[in-house]
Amino acid sequence: MLNGKYQQAKSLGIQFDSEFLFPSDYGIDVFDLSIILNNALNNALEACEVLSGSDPEAERFISVTSYCKNNMFLIEVKNSFDGTVCVTEDGGLKSRKQDTHRHGLGFQNIVRCADKYLGSADYTCCDRTFTLIVMLQKI
Repeated sequence: MLNGKYQQAKSLGIQFDSEFLFPSDYGIDVFDLSIILNNALNNALEACEVLSGSDPEAERFISVTSYCKNNMFLIEVKNSFDGTVCVTEDGGLKSRKQDTHRHGLGFQNIVRCADKYLGSADYTCCDRTFTLIVMLQKI
């Protein structure tokens, strides 16, 4: 899956770096991991495309890293974006697309997967860089 997202980013002129290693001994289901990565990377690709439309000269990038610390597996996805984030009342993310019934579920899916592993998902925005951190506890 990462290779497919890399190819998609490359075809759009987006710099894509990955230092992602999956610890097979943490008891994390590969399907859950794919939900997290697929949603995070789809959102990152979309954010880079929106940035390209508003500022064609802006640097567009996506970075995916992972590491283990104690009993936690951490995934970090960073990407450039135009600086606009739509937030729900409870601090979640919502889609900027008109059809909110079909869009805007990615972050919720990531949070659900993190909860399953007694972890968390959070994001920060700084200097037109969006950072998603997902923590999953070893089972």
